[in-house]
Amino acid sequence: MGKIKALFASRRFWVGVAGVIVICADTVLGEGTIDPTTVQNVVLLAASWIVGDSIRVTE
Repeated sequence: MGKIKALFASRRFWVGVAGVIVICADTVLGEGTIDPTTVQNVVLLAASWIVGDSIRVTE
């Protein structure tokens, strides 16, 4: 149960969820409703943030 609580407290988890929501919104609203470049940039930014936060030394 502690791991699930830690998962929901994780910023990386929520950034990943936000990236998936952007992709799903593009699919549900119809491809092309949201500019494909914007979707790509949001997903790349989220992935970069997750990787950067993962390799950062924590105190």
